[in-house]
Amino acid sequence: MKKIILSVAAVMTMVSVSSAGDDFGASLKAGKFSVDARLFYFNRDFDSGSSLEALTAGGILKYVSGDFKGFKVGTALYSSNLVGDTTNRDRGIGSALLQKNPYNTSSYGDNINFVGEAFLQYNFKKNMIKIGRQQLSTPIFNSNDVRDVPTSYEAVILRSKCVANTMIEAGYVVSQTGFGSSYGDFEKVENKWGDNGLAYLYVTNNSIKELKVRAQYVKALSDDFEVGGVTSDILVTDYKYADIKYSLPFGSKTFVSAQFLGNDYNNQDDSMVVGAKAGTSFGIVNVAAVYNQVFDNAYKKIASSSMYTDWQQGYNNFGPSHAYGVIVSAKPMKDLKVMARFVDITGDDYSSDAGANSNKENLKDNFSETNFDATYAFNDWSSLRLRYSIKDQDSKSTLVDRNDFRAIYRIQF
Repeated sequence: MKKIILSVAAVMTMVSVSSAGDDFGASLKAGKFSVDARLFYFNRDFDSGSSLEALTAGGILKYVSGDFKGFKVGTALYSSNLVGDTTNRDRGIGSALLQKNPYNTSSYGDNINFVGEAFLQYNFKKNMIKIGRQQLSTPIFNSNDVRDVPTSYEAVILRSKCVANTMIEAGYVVSQTGFGSSYGDFEKVENKWGDNGLAYLYVTNNSIKELKVRAQYVKALSDDFEVGGVTSDILVTDYKYADIKYSLPFGSKTFVSAQFLGNDYNNQDDSMVVGAKAGTSFGIVNVAAVYNQVFDNAYKKIASSSMYTDWQQGYNNFGPSHAYGVIVSAKPMKDLKVMARFVDITGDDYSSDAGANSNKENLKDNFSETNFDATYAFNDWSSLRLRYSIKDQDSKSTLVDRNDFRAIYRIQF
């Protein structure tokens, strides 16, 4: 299957050459190029005295052809490059703006430049099939587009909207590019996904106008992986997600929602997460309260920030804990959006047979985090986004305090 996915770019090239001048050639000429360029400054300071810093320029150059009997082809170059000698390359590795590939450590700190998308898409009636390198947008698989370039996947997906008010998406995923594409290429992660990759089913429904429902299930097709002739079990065999959102018929933008997440483990206790969210608006100000609790064992995600209380999208392995938070957002000016978020997380006791530290005096998930986010659009093609977060670890936590500052100037056309 991976050979089929990887051959898509080559097939696209051969077909375009052989079809020049016919209808397919016309569809290529009708295609569109797009640019999503970013100048990104990242700085993270730890109370321990260490820090991360990077200034990079990059983004996405993408081409998608016009329609040819239901078919489209697309490709995109992903790029993130250190700007001159303005920052130290070694200090920028942990920023996810430069390569940090655990499967190829010799590339640590290198610029990121590779073909992040190369796909063939076929639309028929209310169905779509897409094969190749592509972004995914589901609760469990997500592009995590918060750096110069997003996460991409080698996958096959089939999406159908044949059922009224319902979207059904089935997929098979064999590799990914890491958070922010910091692998610098596509890597199979057999030690986490098993030797045969992951299959998933994702369903959304809004049959009732005020009610939106989403659910996703991801299953490892093999519970083990082989390295050097030695076979070992993967830790997590499946990933589950479901949420429901109900818009209340009073106030402005008033809603309540709930979520469920979980993992099945191979040789440990399973994990479960529950969450709740409620919000409303007062004039131009939107306010929401959020809650999550993790039970029994660490909750592990794949590549999305699916928990209501997770501000740090690169963060993973949520130990048993309970969290409360609030989100306040507003649009005080036509071209200005602002947001402030606060969450407090307290680690809970859990048994050592769950494969984690049972001493509550020594848990990493004891912290509060405050996040400020503002975006100003200069015009319809350029904007500036500033983000600042303060993460205060409890004195009993195994981690240290840190402050993040990010400035992103973005050009899109």
